[in-house]
Amino acid sequence: MAADGARKTAITPGLELARFSIGEDDAWLIGDFAMRSQAVAILLSLHCRGRDETELLFRLAPRDGDGDLAARMAAVAAGIWPDRRASDYAVQAQWSSIAHGGRDRLLLAMPLAARGAGRLVLTALYDLDAGAGDHAMQDAAIAAAQPMLSIHFRLWLAEREHLHRMEGMAAALDATDFATYLIDAAGQILFANACGERLAEIGDGVRRAGAMLAATDVTDSVKLRVAIDHIVSLDRSGEAASPSATIVPLRRGANRRPLVAVVIAPETPPCGPDDPAAIVQIFNPEVEVADLLLPICQLYSLSPAETRLVALLVEGLSVGEAAVRMKVKVPTLRTYLKQIFAKTQTGRQSDLIRLMMGSMIRARSPGGYRTL
Repeated sequence: MAADGARKTAITPGLELARFSIGEDDAWLIGDFAMRSQAVAILLSLHCRGRDETELLFRLAPRDGDGDLAARMAAVAAGIWPDRRASDYAVQAQWSSIAHGGRDRLLLAMPLAARGAGRLVLTALYDLDAGAGDHAMQDAAIAAAQPMLSIHFRLWLAEREHLHRMEGMAAALDATDFATYLIDAAGQILFANACGERLAEIGDGVRRAGAMLAATDVTDSVKLRVAIDHIVSLDRSGEAASPSATIVPLRRGANRRPLVAVVIAPETPPCGPDDPAAIVQIFNPEVEVADLLLPICQLYSLSPAETRLVALLVEGLSVGEAAVRMKVKVPTLRTYLKQIFAKTQTGRQSDLIRLMMGSMIRARSPGGYRTL
């Protein structure tokens, strides 16, 4: 991992700190251990089971040290878990040697935490000859620091895992073509996916009113607020029964079809002010049907002309109307339809429409779709 962008601060003469993916409090704990045990270099690295990858989280090393010292220390750390299924309780700190400054030095590899596939290891280099065998002072520092460091970094790994999971959920919601808002108990927006942000920014039926979600139409805005407050109040009262969803149409200008807002309660009632108390999903009925049908049409190997015909039929057009829209003769269109029936293993137009409507993929893929 490159040091570009890392925050660097000199903490003791001749040493330089590079903090990559941990906070200031985390770095302070490691730096304190380094000073107490008189380490001349220290490294915190994360190793993933099943992958030959190492993520450097923290490095404290001599300014004029050799360039590959961190890589060699990380390699030692990666080997401390011969059984990758073992927990951090089952693996003890280990002493070994490493070449540095023209002689072999003592190197400590200390397991801190294990969670899922992640293994967090602290390695420390000492200005002691590998053959000296006298590291009582360092052993005392390890005995005092390891329990606290292990507890701290188990919590750190758990928080990191939670954040990664939340980032994955946000990415999944961003890939959908409908707006999703998470609302807290005070009625304020906790989260909006990419579609929700775009919709509120252009003010197309829905908008932000400060930290609140509102409709562009005043009457609809009142209805939306009542629906959200209803769901939030049910969650606050702790009712056992799951409340039904509330549907609110949100009018738009220029004779366009209204958006459809669905307000539902999260499965788990909120435990704190930062937990969602209501979920609002907003669907645009004018979304291009062809875009939603493209993946399933590709799955059945439909040609571009066949795909367009399917989209027109799903929109409710007759074969004759579709022929006019596509500027082809009706017999030609019926030939397309027979080919579609054969590819999709359907025998009637109603069966085809039912298949397509049940298979619509409401996900955006800027790079297109690939069928395996």
